[in-house]
Formats: sequence, structure tokens, C-alpha cells
Amino acid sequence: MSSKAEDLALATEIRIAVSRMHRQFRKQITRFAVSMPEQSVMAILDRRGKMLPSELAGIEKVSAQSMSQTLNHLHALDFIHKKSDPDDKRKVVVSLSKKGKDTLAQMRHVRSEWLSNVMAGLSAEEKKLLQQSAALLQQLANCE
Repeated sequence: MSSKAEDLALATEIRIAVSRMHRQFRKQITRFAVSMPEQSVMAILDRRGKMLPSELAGIEKVSAQSMSQTLNHLHALDFIHKKSDPDDKRKVVVSLSKKGKDTLAQMRHVRSEWLSNVMAGLSAEEKKLLQQSAALLQQLANCE
């Protein structure tokens, strides 16, 4: 059984590794000129479809003003559509445009290709271990 100190040391190692991976992923897509919060919003819209800005702000845990700035930039890049809500004309519904979907797919591909290339140097055993670790990391990421 592991001690609290061992768990804390492992948690620190995982945090550092995940942070470094996150930085590497960001570096791979700098040519797209889209911030991480903007990419996150694009991914949410890709998964969920049309949404209200307030719903997006709630998911991202940011202020309405911050989400408005994010959406305005995405709209200026033609990555999202803004339309009046058919049920309440005072509200605006946002959705990912074709250009936004295509750009998001390109960003995902660039990141996956980079990681695939890096993993090419690993042994079959290391790849199997990574596959098992990915499931565990996903489980940890889903915890609140």
C-alpha cells in the first residue's frame, strides 16, 4: 500500500509530465493563431453543437465578458456562426462553422501526428504501457 507521501510524489510527477505535454501540444499549433481558451470553445461546440454564450461560459468557468471576447475573436476568424435564438430573439446561439470544424480537425491532426512521430521511437512494451496509462489519465481528468 502506498503512503500519502508516495502518492503526493507520484501526483507531482504526473502533473509535471502533463504540463510539459500540454506545452508541447500548444507549440505544435502556433500557426493557427487560436488561443487555448478559443480552441476549447471550438471543441465544445464541435461536440455539443449550438449553444448559448452563457452555457459556454458556465462550462469553461469564465465570465460572460471573457466568453464574449473569445466568441468575438472566433467570429472574426469565421470559425463560428452567431444567430438569434428562434425562441427568444434577445439571445444569440453560437455554432461552429465549416471553417471552424476544418481548422479544429487540422489542429487535432497536427497534434496527433506530432505525438505519433514521438511515440515511433518507443518499444511495443512502452506503447502498451502508454495505452494503459491513457485510460487512467482519462479517468483522473474526469474527476472534479
